[in-house]
Amino acid sequence: MRAVVAVVALVAILASPQGLGAFLPGDAGPVSAPSPAGPAPPSPHLFSPRAGDAHTRSGPGSLLLVEVFYYALRDDEYVVLANPGEGGVDLAGLRITDREGTLEFPAGSSLATGARAVVARNATSYFEDTLEAAEYTYGAGNGTAMLIVSRIPQLNNDGDEVLLLNGTGTIL
Repeated sequence: MRAVVAVVALVAILASPQGLGAFLPGDAGPVSAPSPAGPAPPSPHLFSPRAGDAHTRSGPGSLLLVEVFYYALRDDEYVVLANPGEGGVDLAGLRITDREGTLEFPAGSSLATGARAVVARNATSYFEDTLEAAEYTYGAGNGTAMLIVSRIPQLNNDGDEVLLLNGTGTIL
C-alpha cells in the first residue's frame, strides 16, 4: 500500500507544472520555462513527391524510391516507393535489391496515382514504431508478402545501396 501511495505522490509531483515547488511551503519563486529536450525527431516522411515537382518525372507510370530506413535497432528496415505520376503503376515483377538479396513484387501488386507503398522487413516492428501499416513485408507481420528471389536483403549501416529493377534487371 505504501508503495502505491509513493508512486501516486511521485506522479503528482512530476505532473505538476511547478514540479516539487508546488508542494513545498512558502514561495518557491517564479516557474521558469522548461528547457527544450533537444531537437525534434525527424519526420519518418522526409520527402513527399508530387506530380509537377522539379525533382520528379511526371506522366503515366512514374515510380520513385523515396525513402530508405537502413539503420534499424530492430529488424524494421524499410523502403518507401511513391507514384507521383498521373496513372497507376503495375508493380508485379518489379524487384528491390541491395545486390546481395533481391525481392520481387507478387502478381496483382500496384500503386495508385499519388500513393506510397512501404516495403518493410518486419511489418509488425514497422507498425510499432510508426503506427502505420506496411503494404508489403519480407519478414514477419501483416502485409502482402514479397517474393524472395535470392537471399533476404539486409541493409548495411555503413554503406549499401537499394535499387529498383524491372523484370529484366534494368535499373529504373
